[in-house]
Amino acid sequence: NVACLGPRACYDEAKRFGETLCYIFAKTCDMPVTIVRPFNTYGPREHLDGPSGEVIPKFVARAMAGRPILIFGDGQQTRSFTWVDDVVRGMLLSAECDALVGLPINIARGEEVSILKIAQIVQQLLGTEVPITHLPDRPGDVRRHLAGVDRAQAALGFSADVGIVEGLARYLDWVNSLPGDPVSRLKHEQVLNWEPIPQSA
Repeated sequence: NVACLGPRACYDEAKRFGETLCYIFAKTCDMPVTIVRPFNTYGPREHLDGPSGEVIPKFVARAMAGRPILIFGDGQQTRSFTWVDDVVRGMLLSAECDALVGLPINIARGEEVSILKIAQIVQQLLGTEVPITHLPDRPGDVRRHLAGVDRAQAALGFSADVGIVEGLARYLDWVNSLPGDPVSRLKHEQVLNWEPIPQSA
C-alpha cells in the first residue's frame, strides 16, 4: 500500500529494505530471524572519517584540538545515543530469546538527546570554551530519533544503563588513555582541517 509510505531518509529506507529481505528469507527458507535495531551506538574506536564519521568523536576531536564544534542546522535534531557495552549486551540477549523470533526489537537507551546538547556536554567535560558553529541544514537529516524500548524491557528485562553524560565521560577517559598525545591520535585531516565555506551575502 503506497499510501503507508512517507518521506524518509535514504538511510531509513535502506534499513527497512534490509529488514524486508531478512523476513523474506525467514519465510521462504524456514530461517529463524530476529531483527535487532541498535540505536546510535557510541564508545571507544568510533570512526571519524568522511561524511559517515560519527558525531561524538568528531566533536571531541575538534574540541580537544581547539577547533570550533561544527553543527549542521540548529542542533535541535535528536538521537537515541546508546553506550556500546549496553548495545552488545542487548544484542546477545536478543540472540538467545526464542520469543523474539520473527519480531524486531530496539536496543537503545530510549532517551532523546539533541546534537546541541552533545556539543555542550563535550565542552563541559573538557572544560573548553571552543565555540559552537552552526552550518546550513544537511538535506534529508532526520529531525527526531527516539527508540521505543518497551519490547526490550518486557521480553529481555533489558535497559541501557549508561546515560549520555556518563558515556561521554567514559569515551573521554578512553581517548586520554591512548598512548602518546591523544589529540594527535584523533587527528584526521578531514575532521580537524575542514572549515565551512563562507556563505555569500
